[in-house]
Amino acid sequence: MTDSLYSICVKLNLSVNDSQLVMLRNYAEMVLRWNSIVNLTGAKTVSEFVSDHVADGLAVVPFLNKEKRIIDVGSGGGIPGVVIKIMCPKSRITLLEPRAKRARFLEQVRIELGLQELDVLGVKLQELRLAQSITKSVLITRAFGKMGDFARLCQRVRSQTSKIYFLKAGIDPREVVEAEEVLGRSQIIPLSVPGYVKRSLVKFNNLKLG
Repeated sequence: MTDSLYSICVKLNLSVNDSQLVMLRNYAEMVLRWNSIVNLTGAKTVSEFVSDHVADGLAVVPFLNKEKRIIDVGSGGGIPGVVIKIMCPKSRITLLEPRAKRARFLEQVRIELGLQELDVLGVKLQELRLAQSITKSVLITRAFGKMGDFARLCQRVRSQTSKIYFLKAGIDPREVVEAEEVLGRSQIIPLSVPGYVKRSLVKFNNLKLG
């Protein structure tokens, strides 16, 4: 399995060491072990989870590897937040997951993998309270739903947010326009994710303050 993970990293031009490969493998194995209890993924094997989900998380790493604070909203089974944390150990990552069983799983991931500066919060985005800080947070979400709905929920934390990313398959121009009305202009970044026909990262930077 580490060979498969290494191959994905090579295709994405990601530097990865043996320790990170082992953690990625162990994380994927944990997801499958817990899956019958928590319903984390539709993947039936570790290999399938790696190709369908871990690869997706790895694809965003080059765009977030210099960010100091990242919040994964609706983290679910930990994609992309856990993967980002493994690959970017100096970043402080917060996983927002309001479903109690999934939050417990994420907490166990943190413990078993020994991930420092990884926080798990069992709250929704609209319940989040960010302390005033010199370093603003970056938000990322993978499976939240409509971009406009998410954009409106971001308003409470906008003053402490520097960028917002949506990891998407298909891009609906109407969704983009709706989100831009709230957040400002976007940038659509095509991703080359092994195993995916089409994947994009929609980035909102220099957020509107109104």
